[in-house]
Amino acid sequence: MRAHLLTLCLSIVAMLAIVPDARSQASWPTRPIRLILSSPPGGAVDLIARLIQVPLQEGLGQTLVIEARTGSGGIIAWDAVAKAGDGHTVGMVGTALAALPALHKNLPFDTLRDLAPIALLVRSPVVIAVGPAAPFRSLPELIAAAKARPGSLSYGHTGMAQGPHIVGEAFKLRAGVDIVQVPYRGAGPAMLAAAGGEVPIVWSVLGGMVPFIQSGKLRPLALAGGERLSSFPDVPTVEEQGYPGFRMEEWFGIVGPASMPADGVRRLNGEINRALGLPAVSERLRGLAFRIVPMSPEQFRSFIESETKTTRAVIEAAKITVE
Repeated sequence: MRAHLLTLCLSIVAMLAIVPDARSQASWPTRPIRLILSSPPGGAVDLIARLIQVPLQEGLGQTLVIEARTGSGGIIAWDAVAKAGDGHTVGMVGTALAALPALHKNLPFDTLRDLAPIALLVRSPVVIAVGPAAPFRSLPELIAAAKARPGSLSYGHTGMAQGPHIVGEAFKLRAGVDIVQVPYRGAGPAMLAAAGGEVPIVWSVLGGMVPFIQSGKLRPLALAGGERLSSFPDVPTVEEQGYPGFRMEEWFGIVGPASMPADGVRRLNGEINRALGLPAVSERLRGLAFRIVPMSPEQFRSFIESETKTTRAVIEAAKITVE
């Protein structure tokens, strides 16, 4: 009898110990959440944010306010996140975050120490495409023209040290060509420039390029992923066209300030992964060639650390600098 009573008491104590935890989980968020973007409307970052906005609002019971803070290769946006002290400010980051430590000696924040990784959203191959007036029908044709007239061709990209810029410069090294890089303020402006003939070539994430391809405003020549995509089976990979091992992807994820409450990080990670699994969201993302890659906060931190090392190697080899 005493043993039974002891067991019962221990069970009750254990249950009571769990209650504050559950309440803590339910206590966040207590106000609207601000999601800071480093890119202007019209590109992949904005598209992904809009897709998850409503599901997150429904799951969290709070408004998700999307705010764009462009400029300085993402530093302005991500510094605002790192210094946010309200526990309700997060930001969307990508490959450019991994590039910052190799490009800047005096960043106003530490990319690994001052930001709390929350969730990886998607990965997507970066694509090289040309406008309708460009004569190139394949990657070898473009490379042949570039080698015949060094410095005569130019390519647009989403901004200095952004993922497409890093991929473009890495490919120039690999192919041994001199193509002038032209930075734009986001994917939308870069793709519009190529579609309108301002530059003949553009490197960008395939997801944001889909409408341009479908309307005939851009013609994809190759994607820097490991294999062809079922949604675009006629677009060959860079590897297939003479450059084995050339595989590079852009990625996007959500981070908060290092001071963000642990329960907030966990709650948001769960709601993000839930939102990504919704058919309306997942089908739309996959249709735009995004690959959904759910991760825990710990897995996402390891991923960012690995990407930071890999990106540094590319930047140093390609001698990429920013003013």
